[in-house]
Amino acid sequence: MERLKRWDKKSRWLTFVIAMGSVGIICFMGYNFSYVGKEMIKKAANQTYIFFCDITQDIIENHYPNISYHWNKKEQLQDAFIKKIGQIIPLGFYMSNNEKTLENQTWSGQEDYPMMQPEEVKVSEENEVVKETENNEENETDNVEAYGTVIESQNEILPQIKELSLEGGYTLEQMTDYEYLTNHLYVIDPSTSITEQELNPKILLAKDLSIETSSLDPQILIYHTHSQETFIDSVPGKEEDSIVGVGNYLTEILTNTYGYNVLHHKGIYDMTDGVLDRDPAYEKALPDLEQILNDNPSIEVVIDLHRDGVDEDVHLVTDIDGVPTAKLMFFNGTCRDTVGERTDITNPYREDNLAFSLQMALAAEAKYPDLTRVIYLKTNRYNQHLRSRSALVEVGAQTNTVEEAYNAMPILADLIHQVIQRDG
Repeated sequence: MERLKRWDKKSRWLTFVIAMGSVGIICFMGYNFSYVGKEMIKKAANQTYIFFCDITQDIIENHYPNISYHWNKKEQLQDAFIKKIGQIIPLGFYMSNNEKTLENQTWSGQEDYPMMQPEEVKVSEENEVVKETENNEENETDNVEAYGTVIESQNEILPQIKELSLEGGYTLEQMTDYEYLTNHLYVIDPSTSITEQELNPKILLAKDLSIETSSLDPQILIYHTHSQETFIDSVPGKEEDSIVGVGNYLTEILTNTYGYNVLHHKGIYDMTDGVLDRDPAYEKALPDLEQILNDNPSIEVVIDLHRDGVDEDVHLVTDIDGVPTAKLMFFNGTCRDTVGERTDITNPYREDNLAFSLQMALAAEAKYPDLTRVIYLKTNRYNQHLRSRSALVEVGAQTNTVEEAYNAMPILADLIHQVIQRDG
């Protein structure tokens, strides 16, 4: 016990000596690093910058060998890498003025990067505007997406769509602005999500969805996943008063007025054992639709015609040239949930489907103000994966009259024709 006490006393002295020695060493190192440390940081910053230049070049040349095919301006891509890194790590704050311009390490647009202190960036506003204009002109010929897909510029928007949209009061900037269109034309259901990559108006409005006007074989398929949908004054059991009757009228107009060969399918999919059952309707309809399309490969346009269900005090009607007309809503399935792509369903034609509804909606905005409600986006597929020109259209709701629904059909036929007609 006595030996332990003596050791405890010695250990306290030893601990004190080690602690004081450590403090002394730290103070000595801190004093010296006040000068030496700064120099080390400067050199490290310089070497870091050179390293970033080298590694971006390595990424471009070795890890993405096809980049020259996608975008042959490697220097611009390297600049983009360095600019992003410079935004995250402002190396300029750690270097003295004479070290901020490194020999053999200059790059285009150097004034844009935070490697330079703010007071050294002396680019006039006029030069900024000129530079931005020059970059925009270059980008018009260099907009190439991965896998060689050309990204259409504003000048490549289909002429008929551009003309109609301008008549409707949309500017080119608005028509091609993702945020503007999603805020004005779309409703995105809480079950799904969409990004500019999937809903890129510059691409969607440049898609040519035209088909031959006259043909001996069917070109357009009209059907009804929910064939039992009716209107406020429908006579029970009378086909003419149901959504199927409305489809008959649309078929007649597209055939007699515009010359298309239209097949109207009247299969019933929303009844189970004589009871209304809409939940499995899309799944039940799929085999028949696949068979119809296999038997008629000439069909290029598929319209699933519905009427919506709303609160009883909502009346979706507008006045078109003095005629009470049921409002229209376009409906797209996204095959996406709230975090991204779904793995259980896919749609190879999603982009074309989105283009089809957007082009019709913009044509409606131009020619028939207040006719369309929105383009509604929801997570499921709704059998729109069967053809590139697939559309689900809601004609009014259960609170509309049969007459109002019928009055909307000449307009819907015109919108379809505006998008799929082939000039010449």
